[in-house]
Amino acid sequence: MSARYDRACEPAGPLFDALPADGAAEDAAGYARWAPVPPGWTSRVSEQWRHLLPAAVVPEQGWKIHVSATHQSAVAALQAVHEYCAREAVAFKHLCSPAESQR
Repeated sequence: MSARYDRACEPAGPLFDALPADGAAEDAAGYARWAPVPPGWTSRVSEQWRHLLPAAVVPEQGWKIHVSATHQSAVAALQAVHEYCAREAVAFKHLCSPAESQR
């Protein structure tokens, strides 16, 4: 495991928490140009993530699907996920910037 994740663990704690903000949120435009906010949706940035939420009510519980990509295929993967989720009104999140995928 990368040493950067040590920042997200409480001393002697068994649980992993979100990474502390480290400036990635300020680079939200990094991937945002490939995943524009669809009309009627909202966007928010937290830590290293950018969340896109449809106007529809998002259930408190449900399924979550993870999509993996290499640094080279990240933009194509994001575009495909964005297209599907925007069409189907499915909330999703993605890394804010390409720099986050290389940490």
